[in-house]
Amino acid sequence: MKDNRLSQFIEKVIPKPKLQTYISDLIEVGYNQYGPTLGLEGVLTALTKVILIENIKIQLKYEKSEDIHTFGWFAFLPHEFILDQIREYEFKMPSKFMVAPKHPHNCNIIFSDHEHYAEMNPSIKRIKNGWRNIFQNVTPEQNINYRELLEKFKNSSDMQSNIEKLTKLCYWLEGEYFLTTTINSKNPNQTFEIKKTFSLSQNDVDQLKNNAEIIIADLCKLPEINYFYAKLTLSTPPSKK
Repeated sequence: MKDNRLSQFIEKVIPKPKLQTYISDLIEVGYNQYGPTLGLEGVLTALTKVILIENIKIQLKYEKSEDIHTFGWFAFLPHEFILDQIREYEFKMPSKFMVAPKHPHNCNIIFSDHEHYAEMNPSIKRIKNGWRNIFQNVTPEQNINYRELLEKFKNSSDMQSNIEKLTKLCYWLEGEYFLTTTINSKNPNQTFEIKKTFSLSQNDVDQLKNNAEIIIADLCKLPEINYFYAKLTLSTPPSKK
């Protein structure tokens, strides 16, 4: 009883750090060689004292399914970005960071479904190995049209099988998705949640699935590769009564 009163007294005298969060009302939904992705932008501000942000993750649920997909942070991006124009060398590996009062922290983060990416890996390896094998007998003197070569490569039975597999692994469907962004902090351990929703149209879904063929071009290192990303508006779900 005394310990409980003491902890309550400490909480009143030394309150836990408070985090103010702002998430942009825009989200970019994607599908690329890293699997299904979500791009979010926001600002975090500590109201009372410094907070250490341990990690940020997203849990996503489709309206017609009980399955929940977990997205871990995959990369930090420059302050202003357009996903379909960004290149890998602009990615920064995500890591813990500090948020201090009067010093807002801008967050531009790509989240990836790591579990689904693992399912894509066998197909990705076959594509890379197949493309590499084509060039074993190619000499520097040969004038190669890489785009024509890629089309022949994609039309092979093995690559058609990989394209079909990658297309099936793109699980985006028409309809509404419920998104919970969870921010975990250390010292003290705290969890902050932000709930939003977004909707995909059938046209969005069709273009995201078409990214399966672009994944092959990307893995084969062709220049000027542009994935389709669905740029959508986030909404706040109605509160439960």
